[in-house]
Amino acid sequence: MTWRVTSSMEDELTCPVCLELYADPLILPCSHSVCKQCLQDIIHSKKEKTDNEEKIDCPSCRKPLDATKEALASLPRNLALENIVIRYTEECSKRLANKASIDLPSPEPSGGSEETEDVLPADFPVEHRQKCELCEGNTPSKAAWYCGQCSVAYCHPCLDKFHPKRGSLVRHKLRRPSDLESSNKEVFCQDHEAEAAAIFCDQCQSLVCHLCVCDGVGKHAGHKILDATTASGKIKELVSGKRQGLEKQLVSHAEQQTKLEELINEIKSIHKESESHIENQYKRLLADLSIILSQERDAILHSLAEEKNQCLRKLQHTMTESKQHIKQMHMLSQSCQELVEEKNVHATLINASRVEQLNKEVEQCANKTKEVNLQFEDCVKKKSSQVSDLYTGTRKFRHRAMAAVRLMLEEDEDQCKTIIPHIKSPTSPRSPQGQGRSEAPRVHNKYLITWGFTSTSFTAEELTANSSWTVTIDKNSTHMGNLNTGYLFGVGIASVPLNFKDLTGMNEKSLGIICSGGDIIFAKNSKQECLMQLPGLPVSVSVAVRMDQPNVMVFAYKISCTHWGDVLTGKHVVTDVLMKKKTYPVFTVSQRVKLLFPTFV
Repeated sequence: MTWRVTSSMEDELTCPVCLELYADPLILPCSHSVCKQCLQDIIHSKKEKTDNEEKIDCPSCRKPLDATKEALASLPRNLALENIVIRYTEECSKRLANKASIDLPSPEPSGGSEETEDVLPADFPVEHRQKCELCEGNTPSKAAWYCGQCSVAYCHPCLDKFHPKRGSLVRHKLRRPSDLESSNKEVFCQDHEAEAAAIFCDQCQSLVCHLCVCDGVGKHAGHKILDATTASGKIKELVSGKRQGLEKQLVSHAEQQTKLEELINEIKSIHKESESHIENQYKRLLADLSIILSQERDAILHSLAEEKNQCLRKLQHTMTESKQHIKQMHMLSQSCQELVEEKNVHATLINASRVEQLNKEVEQCANKTKEVNLQFEDCVKKKSSQVSDLYTGTRKFRHRAMAAVRLMLEEDEDQCKTIIPHIKSPTSPRSPQGQGRSEAPRVHNKYLITWGFTSTSFTAEELTANSSWTVTIDKNSTHMGNLNTGYLFGVGIASVPLNFKDLTGMNEKSLGIICSGGDIIFAKNSKQECLMQLPGLPVSVSVAVRMDQPNVMVFAYKISCTHWGDVLTGKHVVTDVLMKKKTYPVFTVSQRVKLLFPTFV
């Protein structure tokens, strides 16, 4: 920024006390400033004239101010004013130095450096690499001025020496140099400095003068020579071809860059989805383990609770009999006490007939006491047995829990025979069995579909051994609809053949993997546990049923899609006695999808 120094600015930077430029200015409470030393001089002068040194007047507005040491110590420095004074001093020194080195004319309408500088456009380049054209030696100084009439750039010493402010040179316009001048200057030959280089040697790719191409004399004699326009056009054509090649490469690289960004986003999306699947599978495994361990825990606790209740009932019965026996003994003891304390001899003789009865009752009481003692001893033994059963129950739970965990971690497909369920089409209830035309759901080429706008359930033949099967669910091209609403499909097992209107997993007779409301769900007795969102169609559901475990049955499932392969696996232990006795594969299909079975296993 160019500083314009005026007398009014110097007045603003002058202290009202010493009338010099501010030195270490302080801000007074009235917002005026004063030099630190001037303020100390005012306080010292006030102290000599009067004993009241606690008040002084502002040298600018005469407002009374506190002059105590605490008040003076708290006065802040005016750093902004101090920096302005320093900058002002530097600019003044620089201008004086410039005036001493180049005695330029004062501003006139005809010329002058300052005026010329003022009329330059705002975007005129200030930074330049121009060198002085009149400096002697191999290292010319940087140019400081440029004369438009002479078309020469000068440094400060050369301007004083070769362009003095005398004669006609007074009217020359000087300005700051720029790189624009060098582009319009005539180029001279490097070998013949006095000759203009106007010929282009195509072989050496350089500008030369007419002397350089003279036969027998010039260094470029016999070389292919081009005029400046032809050479310039040839160079531009060559560079233009290179530029077009670069532009093609840039387009190609830009396309690659776009594809790379798409690949990065795709990889991030794939990894994010993979992390989601892993997290979902992790939660599924923990949930399945928690469920089966909870089942084993509940079974052990139920067994211990039954043993506890049985033992407590026996103890309660023994305690009741003991209380009744104690009451009977108290009554016999009181009767004996009455006979012993009787003082009348005749009365004692009269009650002699009761003695024999008392003896019998005492003997019965003694026998009862032995019986109660035996029951008490048996209860004590039972208590020890209960403690032992508690420890045994803990070990039993651990053993059963570890067996359940091993069962959950086994690959069930290795233990099962792969089958294609054989499905018989049920008869429509609107037509009595064997009468008229059957309107049963259709089974074509190993796939299941329904008719109309309702869902239909199918039941396969009863399972007799460990079995596994796979079904693929795809869109039904003959029906369009939203896949994320309502009941879409179901694959599972049931304890009895389902009616064609019964939905898999939505009644007490069946369980399995269903899709409802856009979510894949494990459903049992109408209780639903959300597993994941439907990844899209087609999707495959594999089911494995193990019937070789004592008292339980294992229902394992695997959900796969064409994009990710195996997405989620899970397992449930079924304790339903009816399901253990008879098990049927069941399927439910809505009008929006079709269920396809493999053609071979």
